[in-house]
Amino acid sequence: MVSVWLRPYHQALDSLQAGALEESFELFVKVESRFNSITLARQVFPEIYFDSIASQFYILYTLGNYDDLLEKSATSPVLADVHFWTGNTLFRRTGNLDEPQEQVAWLERASDEFLKAIELAPDDWNAKYNYEFTNKLIDELKEEKETPPQIMEILRPRPQEGEQPFQQTG
Repeated sequence: MVSVWLRPYHQALDSLQAGALEESFELFVKVESRFNSITLARQVFPEIYFDSIASQFYILYTLGNYDDLLEKSATSPVLADVHFWTGNTLFRRTGNLDEPQEQVAWLERASDEFLKAIELAPDDWNAKYNYEFTNKLIDELKEEKETPPQIMEILRPRPQEGEQPFQQTG
């Protein structure tokens, strides 16, 4: 009876391994729904329940469904994988922004998510690396923002009226 009830989970794993991400995602959603309908099942099989949620985040990220991932993260249980994939998504979002202040804001949110992932899974080196890398990038962007305009004028002088603009080389 239990094996029949958990069949969608095993099918989802098989689909994921075969690279059928959409099919696997739907099966993991079905598994999560089953666990949500019978709360005792979450206590009996917590690893399977949490793995089905973590796998959904991996799939959403891999498919590039970032809006769906962020929406799901607001209602998901507190799991290291949820925070890790949410942090990756927030980090990725900075690539579409031009303003350093906006980039810093998104990166700080990503950093917070990576820190939560580390707190929940202290041995996760991917989360640690992403956390350190994100904070280094934040520091660089803040440093860049704090460069006084006079220095920028010296480094990149504007051509005077009537002068030919400098040509960039290289």
